[in-house]
Amino acid sequence: MSAPDRLLRTLKEQLEREEGLMAELESALEAESSALARRDATPLDEAVARKQAALEGLGEAVNQRLRWMQSQGLEAGLEGIRAAAGETDPDLPDRWEALAQRLEAAQQQNEINGQILEATRQGVEELLTIFRSPAPKADAGVELYTAGGRSGVRRGPSGGSLTQA
Repeated sequence: MSAPDRLLRTLKEQLEREEGLMAELESALEAESSALARRDATPLDEAVARKQAALEGLGEAVNQRLRWMQSQGLEAGLEGIRAAAGETDPDLPDRWEALAQRLEAAQQQNEINGQILEATRQGVEELLTIFRSPAPKADAGVELYTAGGRSGVRRGPSGGSLTQA
């Protein structure tokens, strides 16, 4: 096998590895999104762990490919892929671009999932604050019902009407 053939084969193998890890990342992000929608903590924890492992693996694979391309005298990125593929494999640059687009879409989904998680966290914090707040004391001037069971005058602690607050 000639040196250009070995170079192209190695590059294809590296891209295949990255594509596989990308599929794992996409699957983990989908599972995370689904668990967030259901507010189900156990699958969420599992999805986050899978996502983290896929991100670490993908980062490692990309760095390995970039170091290898540099060691072969190729530019990092699309230009290096095109140079390696030449006329032998004209589809290889398209695969690389598709992988880059998938990574961008995954980044956007990860940001959306993060926003959902943050909104949920804030909602839970607000509920906890409400639950932890002391209830008004009976002698604080707040009457919701009269002794006869009818709506009474609702007065706040300062004596003002709660409807005017």
